[in-house]
Amino acid sequence: MIFYLIQNFRSSDFRNWCLALLDLFPHVRHKHLLAGWGWGWGWGWGWGCAGGWVVMATVTPPPTAIVARSGDEALQGHPCGGVPLDGNPWCRSADCYEKIEQIGEGTFGQVFKARDRETGRVVALKKVLMVKEREGFPITAIREIKLLKALRHPNIVNLIEVVMSQASEGNKWRGSVYMVFEYVDHDLKGLQTRLSEAGRKFRPEHVKCLMLQLLEAVNHMHRHNVLHRDIKGSNLLLSDAGDLKVADFGLSRFFLGKNQALTPNVITLWYRPPELLLGMDEYGTAADMWSLGCIFGELLYGREILAARRVDDMEQLELIYALCGTPNEDNWPGVTKLKHWNTFRPAVQKPVAIRERFRSDPNFTPAAINLLENLLQLDPSKRLTAKDALIHDYFYRELPAACLSRDLPKYEASHEWTTKKRRQAARAAAGVPTQEPPAAHDQAGAAAKRPRADM
Repeated sequence: MIFYLIQNFRSSDFRNWCLALLDLFPHVRHKHLLAGWGWGWGWGWGWGCAGGWVVMATVTPPPTAIVARSGDEALQGHPCGGVPLDGNPWCRSADCYEKIEQIGEGTFGQVFKARDRETGRVVALKKVLMVKEREGFPITAIREIKLLKALRHPNIVNLIEVVMSQASEGNKWRGSVYMVFEYVDHDLKGLQTRLSEAGRKFRPEHVKCLMLQLLEAVNHMHRHNVLHRDIKGSNLLLSDAGDLKVADFGLSRFFLGKNQALTPNVITLWYRPPELLLGMDEYGTAADMWSLGCIFGELLYGREILAARRVDDMEQLELIYALCGTPNEDNWPGVTKLKHWNTFRPAVQKPVAIRERFRSDPNFTPAAINLLENLLQLDPSKRLTAKDALIHDYFYRELPAACLSRDLPKYEASHEWTTKKRRQAARAAAGVPTQEPPAAHDQAGAAAKRPRADM
C-alpha cells in the first residue's frame, strides 16, 4: 500500500481531484479515500503522521520488460506506449516526436504539428501550460484527459497519449507535458476565413453534413453528462476525409443535473448564451446548444452572426436582443430574478428578427430559419436538445440532402492561428501595420480560461 498524506486540505473537491489523477494511471487499482487523523507508511517516504485527507492506492508494479510495436499499437503492459522516459514507466519522452510547425496558440499554451520519429505518423502536440501552476499538474488538464478518455467518438478528437520532455538548463529545469492528438487538417474558423477571403462559403448540402456530425458529437457528450462550454469555430476541426471533430475540452466538465452551481465565466463571448451573460450559475446542456446555434448561423451566413466589436457583455447582449428579441417574464419566466438583470435590463422591447435579417439569403430556407430560431431561444428550457435537433425537418425534408462526409470539398490546410499569421505577413509586405487589434472572442476566451478549477 502507498499512502499519500496531504495536510490541512479543506476543499471537499480534493477527493474528486485525487480520483481523477489516479484514474490516469491504469496500474493504480483499488482507489480509496479516508478522512481524519492517522499513521501512514509510504514506499520511500518513511513513517509519518498527518491530518486531513488520506489517499490510499494499491499500485501494481510497472512491467519489467517493454516490447515496442509499430503503428498505433500500444506497448505490452504500458499505459501510454513507447519507450520510457529515463526509466519512468508512465509516459514516453517528447523526443519521440519531431516538431514541424506551430499551428495554434492561446492561454492554454501552444499546439504544434509533429511527426512520430519511429512510425512517421503526423500528430498534434498540445503543450500543457504550467508556468503559473503552484499546485503541480493543472487540474484543468487532468480533467481534459479524463474526459477525452471517456468520450471516444468518431466526431471527437482522439487523444493518443501524454508525453513529457526532460527538465534541463535550457527550460530552467522545468520539464514540459504534452497531450498528443491525432492531426486534423483544418479548423472551421481558419477554413471559413480562407473561404470568405475568396468570396465563398459552404453550400447547403455541406452545412447539413457538418451540422449532423457536430450534433452527433454534442449529443454523445450530453448523454455522458459532459458540458463542453467552449464550442466555437477554432475548436471544431475538419479532416481532409470530411470528418468533423470537436476539440479543446479545457473548459469542459461533468455535470450532475439541476441545482449544480457552475461558473458563468465560460464560453467565448460571441458564443456565450444570454443566461450566462445575465449571471445564471445553474445551467446545463442548453448552454452548449446556444453556441451550436451560433455555429449553424455562421456556416449558413459565411461569418459570425453575433460578433461584438468590444469585449463587453452589454454590447453582446444588445446584439442578442436585436436578433433574438428582448427577454421578459412572458417569454422567459424567471429572467428578472437573474443576478445581472438589473444591470443589463433592456431599455426597449424588440421582437425576434432572425427571419427578417436573413430573408434575402438563399441559404436560410424556412426549415433552416426554424432550426436556428429553436437553437437561439432566449429561454434555455425552450432550446432544442442535440437529440431533437438531429431529427429536425431541415436535415430530412428539405432539399438538397446532406452530402456524405467524403464528398466535402478538399481544401489547403487552414488553421485560425496560421491564417492570422499569413494575413499579418501580407499586411507587412504591403506596408500596412501588422499588429491587428485583438479580436473580441480571443479576449473573451482568455477571460473564460480563468475560472476556478472546481467550477
